Amino acid sequence: MFARGLCSIVFLTPCIAREIPSLFMIKSLFLWTRCLAGAIAIFALFYNIQLSGAAVSTALSYLASVFVIVLSTIFLRERLSRREWMGIIIVLSASVVLHLPIKSVAGSLTLFIGLLGAFAGGVAMTALKQTTGQEIGSYPQYF
Repeated sequence: MFARGLCSIVFLTPCIAREIPSLFMIKSLFLWTRCLAGAIAIFALFYNIQLSGAAVSTALSYLASVFVIVLSTIFLRERLSRREWMGIIIVLSASVVLHLPIKSVAGSLTLFIGLLGAFAGGVAMTALKQTTGQEIGSYPQYF
């Protein structure tokens, strides 16, 4: 993963060198937010895998979609129906139930780091949703 990112920087930087100043403009704030929050989410996932194993870590990281919905409702002014809110409550409840048997092994640190990673992932995806279609430099953000 690190090698892939390093190769991308080395080989793709010359292609976008003239666009680099546009990355430091105020309209690039959501792109930077997405990068930093995404990095926090990945670090939290891998750290949590070390603490509690892949099953619990993955289940907690999948909560990012719940945070995307909540953050989109708050910041992007999207509307949710009662049925969607009930779905969010069911998903959160199921995550807590999944975590209960593991609680004695890794403690509340696992839950905290997992939720932090899921929240950071939600922030990253919401920021990406906000930047999608906006142009930063001459390249529209569709990824």
